[in-house]
Amino acid sequence: DVLFGILAFSRHQIWVTNGVPIQGDGTNWAEVTLPNGLRDSIGGILGGIWGGEPSTIYFYGTSGALIQYDGLNWNKIISGTTSTLTDVWGGIASTIGQPVYAIASNRRSIGENRILEISGGGVTSSLPWDSNRSIHSIWFRTEYRLFTAGDGMYVRKAGGGWVQVAGISNYYSTSIRGTDNNDVF
Repeated sequence: DVLFGILAFSRHQIWVTNGVPIQGDGTNWAEVTLPNGLRDSIGGILGGIWGGEPSTIYFYGTSGALIQYDGLNWNKIISGTTSTLTDVWGGIASTIGQPVYAIASNRRSIGENRILEISGGGVTSSLPWDSNRSIHSIWFRTEYRLFTAGDGMYVRKAGGGWVQVAGISNYYSTSIRGTDNNDVF
């Protein structure tokens, strides 16, 4: 099977997805049995995973598919889009007020390019984005400086607009991550 995403909290607490959530300990693996009706109601293939801690895990993918695992329960989140969710990222302390953002993007055709804010079990708002520029990934250390990748790299400081990072090519990038605001790759 092809694996689309992987997330590890320790060498014995690992999550992967091949379209559905799979949990393992490095040796033993089991597909997670989602609650009745949840798997069918997702409407897409879960191709990515992000989690701030074992009680805050998001699986996301095609057709706006988005589910959250809180360590005990699985919850479907209505994303409000049919576009592919290409990335999810949250703050270091996402359980105590830092936001979680999801990227909704149609890379291969002109369409929706949005940054969705997830809070309280649902999508609460959308950050402004120039829909003529494709977006694929988001990263931040704190919500006061957000970085995106897609058709170039952009940064948004608190209260400001998006500014393209100088010296970075406009070639399409599918991922952005970092360790701090001055170490983004």
